[in-house]
Amino acid sequence: MVKRYTGTLGSAQLAVAEVPEPLTFLGYGLDGGDQVRWILDGEEDYTITLDSTSAGIFNFTITQNDFNPVLCYKFGVENFKLLLIPNPLNTDNDYLSYLANANTFEVAISSLISGKRVYLCYGFGQEPFKLFKDLYLDVKSITNMRALIASPNVAVAGTIKAFLFDGNGVETGDFAKFVSSNSSDCTNPGVTLMNILKEYDDFNEMAMYLYEVSNTTTTGMFQVNDDRKSAGLDRVLCYRFGVEPFAFYKNFRIDVKTIWGLHQADTTAGGKDNVVVVNEPKRMIIDGVVKEITALLDYTFPDIVGLGGVATIGHQKQWKPVGSGIQDGDSVKIVPQSVTSSADCGKEDTNIAAGTTVMTVGPK
Repeated sequence: MVKRYTGTLGSAQLAVAEVPEPLTFLGYGLDGGDQVRWILDGEEDYTITLDSTSAGIFNFTITQNDFNPVLCYKFGVENFKLLLIPNPLNTDNDYLSYLANANTFEVAISSLISGKRVYLCYGFGQEPFKLFKDLYLDVKSITNMRALIASPNVAVAGTIKAFLFDGNGVETGDFAKFVSSNSSDCTNPGVTLMNILKEYDDFNEMAMYLYEVSNTTTTGMFQVNDDRKSAGLDRVLCYRFGVEPFAFYKNFRIDVKTIWGLHQADTTAGGKDNVVVVNEPKRMIIDGVVKEITALLDYTFPDIVGLGGVATIGHQKQWKPVGSGIQDGDSVKIVPQSVTSSADCGKEDTNIAAGTTVMTVGPK
């Protein structure tokens, strides 16, 4: 999401033809290699590839003299996107969106106006905007997910758990499902639910029918199957307001935990997995979804707890993760403070802290 751009030479809102204009773009999800172009009277300028600081130098030609060029931004390998343009006639936060050839337009509503009603203002060509009071949109969103009992981020496979969804515009007849952490949208059905009823719930989507318990809260009972496709970490919430498409809420996730079996750690020792002898210790490995990191210790001085949270520039350091389900071959990386959710950790070295690399957990 591009929030704004700044300039280092004069005003960022003005450019002189044939004079280089450096601009830096600010927002979320921006990265080096993104591309930017400006559209003016239907004609595009040359495309600029931004550097690692999301900055680029633009140089408009003398034939591009005019007002209010339109910004198009390309995130990585995605298609160019026409960004919403602030209305130059207003001092508020209204935005303009221009019609496409098929008389359609796209608009992304800010979360700041969730729960409010917005009205259409339409400008015919260069005519003043006209307010159409009968044409409006009710803006809905989920603002929080809670559990009736225990953690809102955990469900034990095979047991029924009630989740509550707080938001604007929620009501009886909404639906909710949880999809795999590998999903980036709500296209696929949710994890398998054991208590789903074809008469009420959406069996094809594996989504539960929700009931309104207040003007701002709905609830549903979820009993997730313990198969290996359903149980797992970071199952993401998809919520459907009535007959609207499912909305993907990447920051609302649950870990579906289960234990499929116990196996003896030493496979060369003989014996059976399900037998222990009195007074004879036997180390067992849990096969299931039980991963949890409770502490990060300094590998050299594990008894000094505080050292796990300290690193010195230029000095190599080894850490020891402590918790359950930690295995040889697990991956670890350090990320900057700007990463505030598991979803933002990304894959491989995405969003990794400068000067660090992806680490691999070794044998104990």
